[in-house]
Amino acid sequence: MSRRPLSALVALILLAGCASRVPADFESLTGVRVAALGDSITFGYQLSADEAWPARLQELLGDEYAVVNFGHNGANALEAGQWPYSGLKEYEQALTFEPAVVVSMLGANDSRAEYWDEADYRRDYAAMLDDFEGLPSPPAVWLALTPPAWDNDFLIRGEVIADEVLPANQQLADDRGWGVIDAHTPFDDAGLTLDGVHPTAEGAEVIAEAVAGAL
Repeated sequence: MSRRPLSALVALILLAGCASRVPADFESLTGVRVAALGDSITFGYQLSADEAWPARLQELLGDEYAVVNFGHNGANALEAGQWPYSGLKEYEQALTFEPAVVVSMLGANDSRAEYWDEADYRRDYAAMLDDFEGLPSPPAVWLALTPPAWDNDFLIRGEVIADEVLPANQQLADDRGWGVIDAHTPFDDAGLTLDGVHPTAEGAEVIAEAVAGAL
């Protein structure tokens, strides 16, 4: 078994311990339903619920929309990852929500050296989202390109995100006819992160603006 630095272990434990941000009444929400899928960047690690990018997106889109944060800290697209999103409660809740729009932002945790495999990533990510296309009213699916990563304690590799994860997302979207939202390019300053990975409130606003502009 490979050894992780102690700081990385602590960081992963902290990520795993955060509660869901799915409201208890999510099944009764009205308006154009938008499901925000993702990892801790979507969840809003170390931010209040109102500061996470799905909440900011709700503000930007207005009352005609119902945006729900189905983010889960530490989530992977890869089935071989530590917390595959397709096996999480938030994933099942998102399907139950029957959204009109799915915005999925995964890939940061998949960039870790112990997990990353481009072919498996595209296969697993596609299979995960195929369940949404199987809903009675298939939603519009958008892949949001995850922001850059700088030096961090989470073993997330910024160069792999830029050079491999993002092109894999673009190829997957091209193959499946899904939309792409560039939340990577506007997120151009390490100062928009708390720790080299997770957005500040300002960084979350940058992501929300990118998503709103596409929708």
